[in-house]
Amino acid sequence: MGIADVDRALRAVLGHERAQCGGVGLARETVPLADDIRATLRALAPHAAALGSTPALEALSAVVQGEGNDAAWLRRIHTDGGTLPDVVRQQAARWMSEP
Repeated sequence: MGIADVDRALRAVLGHERAQCGGVGLARETVPLADDIRATLRALAPHAAALGSTPALEALSAVVQGEGNDAAWLRRIHTDGGTLPDVVRQQAARWMSEP
């Protein structure tokens, strides 16, 4: 399976997900979207290893786990006692420091 095959497979999955969201909304009744993405990342692992791109796949996995996404970061800042103005200020500072 080459890059073009992986690209076609991902497009098929995304097309299916769009249809699912359009039909039942974001609250899916079957498998949560995050679980589908984790399964896709596991299936891509051997190909990522062969291409030397395992770190990129691991970064995507961290985002799916909630470790690296902005929503999880914002919830953590707010839970730690930040007021809304504090959260907005810290988010703006974070965006300004990212490349």
